[in-house]
Amino acid sequence: MVRLIPRNPFPHPFSELARACIPRIPDPAPIERFLELTGRDHGFFTQSARKAFFLILNSLLRAGDEIILPAFTCNVLVGPLLKSNVTPIFADVSRTSLNMELKHLECLVTDRTRAVVMTHQFGFPADAAAIVDFCRRKELLLIEDAAPALGVSVQGRPTGSWGDVAIFSFERSKVASMLHGGLLVGREDLVRKIKSRTRLSQKRSSFAEVCRAFFQHCALNDLFYRQTFLIWRLWNKNISLANQWQPDLDDYILEHDGLSDFQKRLGGAQLSRLGQILQTRREAAVMFSEVFSDFASCTVPQTSGPAQAHSYSRFPVLLQNADGRAFDKRYVHQIGVRHGIDLGFTFSYKMSSYFPHTRGQNFKNTDWIIERIYNVPIHPNPEINHRTARSLRTICSELFS
Repeated sequence: MVRLIPRNPFPHPFSELARACIPRIPDPAPIERFLELTGRDHGFFTQSARKAFFLILNSLLRAGDEIILPAFTCNVLVGPLLKSNVTPIFADVSRTSLNMELKHLECLVTDRTRAVVMTHQFGFPADAAAIVDFCRRKELLLIEDAAPALGVSVQGRPTGSWGDVAIFSFERSKVASMLHGGLLVGREDLVRKIKSRTRLSQKRSSFAEVCRAFFQHCALNDLFYRQTFLIWRLWNKNISLANQWQPDLDDYILEHDGLSDFQKRLGGAQLSRLGQILQTRREAAVMFSEVFSDFASCTVPQTSGPAQAHSYSRFPVLLQNADGRAFDKRYVHQIGVRHGIDLGFTFSYKMSSYFPHTRGQNFKNTDWIIERIYNVPIHPNPEINHRTARSLRTICSELFS
């Protein structure tokens, strides 16, 4: 039976997990190492990027304030938006870069607009200079969602340094992983204000946390993942793409316990080889792009910058048949599983569907993208990425034959 490559491969080798279990080997990574990568002097760790986003909304905005953000973005932002009672205004995105561009948000600003969220989608840099200039002219708070873009530079400046405040994610699928966790950085006055409204404490490492990490290491190994996948399918047999994901609003409170030393040791190990991690992702992206370039109905999103500027936290591809219509996603997924790849459905839910005031609005590009986008897994092991490339060619040949 063909081994199945997980849609979100486990990022830590066994040796890295084992060393992180031993106190002081290596020492927990101080926050200054992370701040240096973001070009900032002020920030603090959070339980997750979504929690950091909630703290920003709750501390810097008021209920009823309007905030402009991309219509195509991660649906975990729904919870903070609902809990903070701000009014989201969604902007369509580009089919080429998957990012919100200046032309998409200029017409959306009103007297109630207070902030803009600029996302570097999947680690593809946004048009930061233009959006920053626009926000300064309009006196709007710029929140930089750099969750998937640690280590990326935009016009010579690191992601995280463009916004008034910025958030990063260390969730398992991100470039630098601590299995979960986030980072909030920004201007000194804003970070101080957010801290003053948040009850911070230190999280202790636990035996259960370590056990979960080793379990995930085994469950997401391609040697065992086909069995893991079958169990997951049975567990979720009543869940379909049509069902609406619902956020847990009870998770958003004004206190959190940061990251454990176990997580920080994992993060420190990841930072020490961040250059290698990014290089592996970029090499895989080039290889996958070459495969898709042989098929006219495959589109790989890209920005105007060089490939070396991208982090490729995910590798997205847009698939459609010769008539320009979208495939049935379950059909494509079944072909992928048969040939050894668990293709992910990236952001399958429309953000606008969670907010009644936005229903019926036209997000033409976003709707077109959601129907066609798939997530190709990038594995930390280059040999498995070569196997993925071979499987992708077989999958595309079957789809477009």
